[in-house]
Order: sequence, then structure tokens, then C-alpha cells
Amino acid sequence: PRATCGARACSESQVQSLMHCGRSGWMSAQQMGAHLLEQAREAGTMTLCPGELVRVHAESGRVHAVSLTTDGAEAETVACQVVVNCAGPFAAELDLLFQAASGGGGGARRLPLLNEVHAKGVLRDVRGVVPSTAPMMIWQDAVDLGWSENERDELRAMGGFEASLASSLPAGAHFRP
Repeated sequence: PRATCGARACSESQVQSLMHCGRSGWMSAQQMGAHLLEQAREAGTMTLCPGELVRVHAESGRVHAVSLTTDGAEAETVACQVVVNCAGPFAAELDLLFQAASGGGGGARRLPLLNEVHAKGVLRDVRGVVPSTAPMMIWQDAVDLGWSENERDELRAMGGFEASLASSLPAGAHFRP
């Protein structure tokens, strides 16, 4: 048998694994996170909200404690053996705390972090163009948003993220009904 791997055909001996998710549904990362947090609390996990990690304590490259503040109070040190970096857009700031804990010289490996804007929008399909049974659609081509030259100039003048909208969006834009 032959399978299609991207744009070319593959022989059976070239295929190492295959996954087909016919009726898997959709996952909400926010709901998944809330569910995991709820399970952790039910298992006895204590959360400090709002809280801020201000220091990672390590010796010989091994974490042994962290210092946290809550509501601007004095930092409290809590013993631990592991710190999980799930800081989302603040992961680079947390990485700097790991670097400082290692003396900044090789004890902690620098994370190659790059934040990319991922925005969600809701568009009402009042004309019924996309069937509700359609699968997730992913564009493999760049997408031009069709700005006039005047609009592009205004976006560029704004700088930052807005300026990037003056160019074509890279491949990978996607939607689902």
C-alpha cells in the first residue's frame, strides 16, 4: 500500500506511524487548563492568586526553592524540586529567573523563545458559505488583507503588531465552522 506524505507518495516501509482522528471533536485550551487546575486543587494543590514568582533558588543546577509574592507582600520562600514554566507570553521573563539562579553561566539552558500573536475572531456566516460539517481549514498560502495603500501607510505608522498587518499574513491562517 502507498500513503501520501505531504506532496509525495510514500511506501509502506517509509511510514513509521499514522494517526487518524475521525471523530475527535475540538479542544479548548482555556477549558483544559481550568479543568487541570480544578483537578490539582481537588488533589490538595494550593494556589497563590494573584501571585508572582520573583526568584528561583538553585544549587549545582538543581532547583530547591522559589520566592513568591502575593498582593505586594514580602516575598515568601517555598521549598520545591521542580518549577514548570507555563507562563505563556511571560515565559521569557521566567527563563531569566532560571538564568539568574544558575549564575547566568551555563547551569540553566537558555530557552529559544519567540512569542507569536495568535488571535481568534468570530465571523458570522450569514450567507451560509461554510457548511457546519466542514472540517478545520488551513490556508497554505499567504493571505493579503486587501488594504488600500493609504490604509497600509496608516498601519505602518502605528508600528508594532499593527504595522505587521500591512504585509501579507503568512501561511497557516485557519478556521473551523
